[in-house]
Amino acid sequence: MIRVLHLLPGITSIFGDFNVVMNYYSHIDRNEIQFDFGYIKDTEPNNKKEIESLGGEFFKLTKPSILKGEGQFVLELKNILKSKKYDIVHLHMPIFHRFVKKAIKDFNVKLIVHSHNIRLSNTALKRLRNRILTIGLNKNLDYRFACSKMAGKKIFGKSFLNNSKDIVLKNAINFDKFTFNEQCRKEVREKLGLNDNEIAICHVGRFVKEKNHKFLINLFNEMVKQNENMKLYLIGKGELLDKVKQQVKNMNLDDKVIFMGSRGDVATLLNGMDMFILPSKFEGFGIALLEAQISGLICFAPSNIPEEIVITNNIHLFSLKTSYDVLAQQIFQKYNAFNRKPEDMSGSEYNINNASNKLLNIYKEIINA
Repeated sequence: MIRVLHLLPGITSIFGDFNVVMNYYSHIDRNEIQFDFGYIKDTEPNNKKEIESLGGEFFKLTKPSILKGEGQFVLELKNILKSKKYDIVHLHMPIFHRFVKKAIKDFNVKLIVHSHNIRLSNTALKRLRNRILTIGLNKNLDYRFACSKMAGKKIFGKSFLNNSKDIVLKNAINFDKFTFNEQCRKEVREKLGLNDNEIAICHVGRFVKEKNHKFLINLFNEMVKQNENMKLYLIGKGELLDKVKQQVKNMNLDDKVIFMGSRGDVATLLNGMDMFILPSKFEGFGIALLEAQISGLICFAPSNIPEEIVITNNIHLFSLKTSYDVLAQQIFQKYNAFNRKPEDMSGSEYNINNASNKLLNIYKEIINA
C-alpha cells in the first residue's frame, strides 16, 4: 500500500488545490494507495467526514514562520511521519519547502512540490515575501508538479519540464457529473424563475481581486443596455463580496444580478445557464472554466489563461483591454451563432477516471525510482 501525505492550506472546498486533491482521491484505486492530509487553516465547513469515509486521516499543523519560529511546525510534521510509513510527501504550498525539507530529512520519503498558481500572491508586498521564501526551492525537492506549464515556470523557473521529474498534473474533474442534461436544465430554470427568452450568465469564483468581478459587472451592465432580458448568477464568496454588491446597487442592477453564495450543486446549476464568463486577471488553471466547457456552455475568458484549459471549441478568448461595449457586441455575436452540443470528452486526460490512473502510475514510478 502506497501512502501519500498531502500538505495543504486547508481541508475545505474553498481551497482550489484541496478540491483537486479530493477529485483524485475519490477516484483513485484506494486498494493500492491512501492519502492523508496535513493542513494549516481550520475553517468551517470542512471535508473531514469525507476524508475519513475514504480511509484517510488529517492533521492540523501550526503555520511555520521565519520570524515567529518554525520549530513547532517541524516537530508536528516529524511526529506525523513517525506515526506511519509514508512513501511521498506532496507539498501544495511551495513557500514552506525549507520547513518541510527540514522535517523529512531523517525519513525515507520523496518530496513533491506542487505549483497551483501563476502568481506568488495578489499584492506586491506578499509577492516579494513569497519570492524570498521560494529561494532554493529547486534544491529542496525531488519532483516538481504544476497544474499548467505557466504555473510551473512561474514557481520553478524556465527549466520546468526540462527533465522527467517535472510533471504537469491536470486539474481533472468528474466528467459524468458535469455532462449536460436537458431535463435538468428545465428543472433548474424553473426553480430560478427563468423564462425561455432570458439569457442566464454564470460566473464561479471567489470574490477576490484576481477574479476581477468589477470588470464583470461593468461588462454585464453594457450587455443589459444591448439586451435587457438577462440575468447574471455569481457563485462564490470572499472578501470583496460586499464591495461588489455595492457596485451592483450603484448601477441599479439589483434585479439582474443574483448572488448565490458558495454552492455544492454547481454541476446542476450549469445546466440551466446559457453562457459562462471568466474575466480573471490571472489563473493558475481555471477549473471552473473546465467544468463549464464539459457542461457544453459557450465560454468567454481572457487571453491570459493557460493554454491547457482550452480543451473544446466552446471557448472564445478576449483582451481585458477591450471596451465594454465592443466586447458585449462580440459576445452576443458569438452567442447568437452558438448551438449547445456537448462534445464527447470521455477519453480526455482531464477526465478524472483517466487522470487518476495516470497519477497512481506516477506515484509508483516515484517510489520505485
